[in-house]
Amino acid sequence: MKNTEQFDEDFITNLLVEAGFSPEEDNFEELREDLEPLLMDKILEKVFEALSVKQREEIMSLFDNGKEAEALAKIEKMIPDYDNFLADIFQEFEEEYLKSVK
Repeated sequence: MKNTEQFDEDFITNLLVEAGFSPEEDNFEELREDLEPLLMDKILEKVFEALSVKQREEIMSLFDNGKEAEALAKIEKMIPDYDNFLADIFQEFEEEYLKSVK
């Protein structure tokens, strides 16, 4: 997940602007703080759907032991074409969010 955190923040900022929020008038920090966990939940949901039970257990064990970076690296290897997989999740999240605010 190369620069995922920065990408998430940029994605969320752009999504908020597209939804009609204004950086000058709306509290973007609060809006971002509300949206970011929803996006992360969506990513984790889709990742775990794509993994086998054994793979999920392996990843959860790494997370439980504080080895987040190792878990994320393994996820990238376990899911074929991970970058496009992730891009599809971001696209789906964007569509769902924009539909919900209109």
